[in-house]
Amino acid sequence: MSADLFSRNGYEQTTVQQVADAADIAVGTLFLYVRDKSDLLLLIFTERLEQLIVDSASQLRSGRIRKSVLAYFGAFLELYEADSELSRHFWREFLAGKQESRDKVNVVAAAMIAALQERLALARQKSEVGEHVDPKMAALHLYALFHATISFHLVGCAPFHSSQKTLSALLDSFWKGLGKATTGS
Repeated sequence: MSADLFSRNGYEQTTVQQVADAADIAVGTLFLYVRDKSDLLLLIFTERLEQLIVDSASQLRSGRIRKSVLAYFGAFLELYEADSELSRHFWREFLAGKQESRDKVNVVAAAMIAALQERLALARQKSEVGEHVDPKMAALHLYALFHATISFHLVGCAPFHSSQKTLSALLDSFWKGLGKATTGS
């Protein structure tokens, strides 16, 4: 309901009073759950992201690692692309907002990274990636590429029109590095 208001009226133009009215509650009651409008936006996205983690877990576990990771992230990219304007506000609040609010979203990021780490450990056992691959560090790299893809697209400086294509190109480069270890100077 709040997300609908934000999408319909614009995030900046939507007031806390409008949100409370739409929920048929007093503003004071709304403030029992959130401190302000930005906290509400982070709550909305956090709930959506938590649900996506559950819903897309099977995508990450099935198939070859390259395809499964792209499919896993694809679900999240679709969320951000569905309402890019609201997503821009979310990312702004996430990156520059209050620490307490960012901590809630960081829990979601940690869950995504943990799922990727688990999948990479399995990929290493199946020889889908080299033995030298540290699943924890590789998971952080994958999440960083995903995060960069979202940022590129939300600010309009992506190398490709499609966020899926941008992420796919970044991941292709990444996978090359997960092959056999090479020695060098």
